[in-house]
Amino acid sequence: MTLNCRYGKADAPSILEQVQSQNVDVLALQEVNSTLLTHLRKAGMRRTLPYLVEGPQTKNDNGGRNALFSRQEPIWSQPAVLDLEASAVPLMLLRTQAGTIRVASVHPRSPQRGAKQWGLGIERLAQLSSENMEAVPDMESPAFTIIMGDCNANLHHPTFRAMLESGRLRDTSLSLGCGPHPTFPHCRALLPPLIEIDHILVSQGIRVKSMKTTGVPDSDHYGLLTELCI
Repeated sequence: MTLNCRYGKADAPSILEQVQSQNVDVLALQEVNSTLLTHLRKAGMRRTLPYLVEGPQTKNDNGGRNALFSRQEPIWSQPAVLDLEASAVPLMLLRTQAGTIRVASVHPRSPQRGAKQWGLGIERLAQLSSENMEAVPDMESPAFTIIMGDCNANLHHPTFRAMLESGRLRDTSLSLGCGPHPTFPHCRALLPPLIEIDHILVSQGIRVKSMKTTGVPDSDHYGLLTELCI
């Protein structure tokens, strides 16, 4: 599951309820702050997903930090793995019977923060699937990659399309072939979300079984829930 938490204002008990009811194994959050993390802890998140890696606070944060929660203990983690002028990208390595998976929570810069950094941030997401990524220990050699977050781009963005056309990453929503999953804006009005800017990207070898959006009070994005298998 991935969710943009709107400057840390998203309702913590509702996030936990979604995690528990949907049996979420890995949760990626964006626009997190210390207050939200405290509310999540008090609600009981660490009893359900006990392992956390969070990006450090930087001057370039996009409304807050990125964070990753996991049900399984990671074999390695890093709070910042990309040289990116945006919120730091936390990453975990998780071991499965099929091989090691690297999982990241991302939030590249939005267009209003500068078109050059907007495109560059999206372009650099592909580095997370590189077999020779410098930040990852050689001994682990991740076989699979899952990138979750608010990418601030949809299929109309040429850099985002180019990243997918490279073949290293696939968009789970597109892979299902059942139409888009709009996530923004999520508001209390009757209008549904209009654009699909939150994504779950996966490397080759990961099969997408299902995907749906989910609303969380006080966030301006819908969350994305997907079931993946190898």
